[in-house]
Amino acid sequence: MLTRTSLIVGSALMLSLSAFAEESTGPKVVFSGFLDADVAATYDKTAGQLIYQNNHEADLVANVNFSDKAVVSLGVTSYTLKSVPAGGTPVVDSVVGLTRWPSVYFDGVWASYQLKDDVKLLAGDFTVAEGVFSFYTYKRPLFYGSVLKETYFRGIGVDFKGASLYAGASDTSNVTSDVYASYTLSTEKVEVKPFVFAALDMDGAPDLKAGLTAKATLGDHSVSATYGFLKNDGLDASHTIKVEAALAFGNVSVAASAFYAITSDSAALVTPVDVPEESFYYVEPDYKFNDLLTAGSTFEFHTRAKGAKDSDLDIFPTLYVNPASNFSVAVWAGPTFYVDTKADATISLGSEVIGSF
Repeated sequence: MLTRTSLIVGSALMLSLSAFAEESTGPKVVFSGFLDADVAATYDKTAGQLIYQNNHEADLVANVNFSDKAVVSLGVTSYTLKSVPAGGTPVVDSVVGLTRWPSVYFDGVWASYQLKDDVKLLAGDFTVAEGVFSFYTYKRPLFYGSVLKETYFRGIGVDFKGASLYAGASDTSNVTSDVYASYTLSTEKVEVKPFVFAALDMDGAPDLKAGLTAKATLGDHSVSATYGFLKNDGLDASHTIKVEAALAFGNVSVAASAFYAITSDSAALVTPVDVPEESFYYVEPDYKFNDLLTAGSTFEFHTRAKGAKDSDLDIFPTLYVNPASNFSVAVWAGPTFYVDTKADATISLGSEVIGSF
């Protein structure tokens, strides 16, 4: 675990190495990264409180190119989920257990070697995820996935044409081995990928997360669907279905996402799903005024738990400001209506910054 001070020192060292590499004939260092940070406030009339929360994910990767074929990468990350704001003193979120000002964490080191045009050998820390969402809160695979949220293990692997096979020691247990396999079949407009992830130990049947993703692209329109089969040892299987669409009609665009989980009637026998809902449906029409400004509104319907009458409808008009490529700022506000409980509606507002390089 690194502190914020060590992050600054480490970043300066990485930048110095990058500058040195550019002036020498040795390895070349290339940086890439991602930032998604937001703050939101919700007024709960029943409680008479204005409730704040923060979320962020920041990733930095240094790729050291020793040659056109050999690359070693080092990653660090920082994240919070529904953390409580605190001026200078970290406050632990009692639900999630993360602080407002978290440390920066080592995210792994991994190496690849391009043996042939269609064969790549890999070793180190692997990160795999399937059923990743493109929209809404659940778009952060670090925490969510319709089949498999980001899962980590250290081992070896190979990519051969469209097939991938990775295996290694699990990050979650010192007696568990993880295996991941997938095959991507692509044409000009259609992509299909079956996949399977298994956590193996000597004490019982493996925990399985498997499924199939299909995606079709036609011009500016794309539609994707993912089916997931989840089975932990001793528990009933769960099934998930995710469908997403991104449609564009000139200056008008529509994003949509739907998710449904089919789980055991017995809560004690449910194989866990990495989405805290039985189902949700999301649609967002937007209008692009120019390259800088886009406006629209999200419409979301959520069923939080199986068999529970706790559905809600969220309507959040949103303004997007896009000052540069791969960099945007969103400002949103709107009500949440509690369909089943008939509780007083809450009003929320917030902003989000997203950037990648």
